[in-house]
Amino acid sequence: MMSEPNLLSVQNLCIGCPGKAGQVENVSFRLNKGDILGITGQSGSGKTLTAMALAGILPPPLAVYSGTVRFLGNPVLPEAGAQKNLTPGRDILMLFQSPSRALDPWTRIGVHLTDAIKAVNKACGKSCGEDPRKAAAHALEMAGLDSSAYGRYPFELSGGQRQRSLMALALAVKPRILIADEPVTGQDDVNKSVVVKIIRELTQNEGTAVIVISHDLRGLQGLAQNLVVIYKGLQIEAGPVGELIENPSHDHTRDLVRAMMFLEGGAG
Repeated sequence: MMSEPNLLSVQNLCIGCPGKAGQVENVSFRLNKGDILGITGQSGSGKTLTAMALAGILPPPLAVYSGTVRFLGNPVLPEAGAQKNLTPGRDILMLFQSPSRALDPWTRIGVHLTDAIKAVNKACGKSCGEDPRKAAAHALEMAGLDSSAYGRYPFELSGGQRQRSLMALALAVKPRILIADEPVTGQDDVNKSVVVKIIRELTQNEGTAVIVISHDLRGLQGLAQNLVVIYKGLQIEAGPVGELIENPSHDHTRDLVRAMMFLEGGAG
């Protein structure tokens, strides 16, 4: 009996510009339903570029020039035999690091969510079974925002509330794969706990697979099961989070672990 294909399989993904050296080289990992994968490394290492490639939103002239990406066993992205890209919103949803940049300042929060719900339903060929307004309001409530957030503009909300609004978007559309870029960076403990709770809600109850991008190894330690470490555009190691923290093989990973221990008060 053949096993089911991985939800997402990435093999030797390489990103770059025509005629220039690659910006990201040889990134490989597998993702299944309900998994949480962490991608870590210093700023500018290529973490976000990797995520943008998967979401199909690389800014030109950057492009995927080699490697394979398969979704449920089928090739996606511009490679031989690829039928389509992943459907934005339904198959994959990327939430960027800065909510202020991700949210149109002149569009109310409720409209952001209802438009996304309608777009996903249309892409899937479904009629809207649940009223998008009710679905959006429910998602905001689950994200810890009161009913007034629905009619507010992003600039009327705090930074933490804007971050919760983005997470509410994920709750509303329930993507198969969610990519969250630095979802708790700069957030207080309350907002961090809400974001983590939402991620666990999606993975455990909806089967969403989540990729969390973060330079903070502490934040990934208790959240992700597996970790990919990227350094200067190259994947240097990957594996279970606990194993990489206990026994890192690359100097850069050791530096990340030492920084984590120092911030936790473990270094004298």
